[in-house]
Amino acid sequence: MSQIRIGIAGLGIVGAETARQILCSQDILSRRAGKILKIIAVSARNETKDRGFRLDDILFYTDPL
Repeated sequence: MSQIRIGIAGLGIVGAETARQILCSQDILSRRAGKILKIIAVSARNETKDRGFRLDDILFYTDPL
């Protein structure tokens, strides 16, 4: 199955919840999309802020550009 690589610019309320939903429901969403959904990068001002999910295998940038 092919892959959709996702980058999220901003981890405020909307960005963080979008990332959390993709990470928590990755199997279901991937089956529905017919492609593997994978968050590969995010950007936000503060990397250490608790957002309710782990950023271990995700590239983190402080500058979205």
